[in-house]
Amino acid sequence: MVESNPFLYPGSAQRYDELLERDGSIRAHWRPLIEHLSRGGADTVRRCVDMTRRLIIENGVTTTSTPIRRGAIAPGNSIRCRC
Repeated sequence: MVESNPFLYPGSAQRYDELLERDGSIRAHWRPLIEHLSRGGADTVRRCVDMTRRLIIENGVTTTSTPIRRGAIAPGNSIRCRC
């Protein structure tokens, strides 16, 4: 399990950060991915980046500015990284 922030920037109370909480800890919904990447090392990260790039090129990206109510399953949550 990733206990500390392996990234080079701290969390901030001045802005919203999708990955990090204000205290710099990793948000719960990102922990499984970060743990997977941390365990797998550079090769796993490269494979995931390549796969993500390919999926975006093949399928595009759709975003929404509509707030998702707390506890709801956000669009895309069913996609699993198999790198």
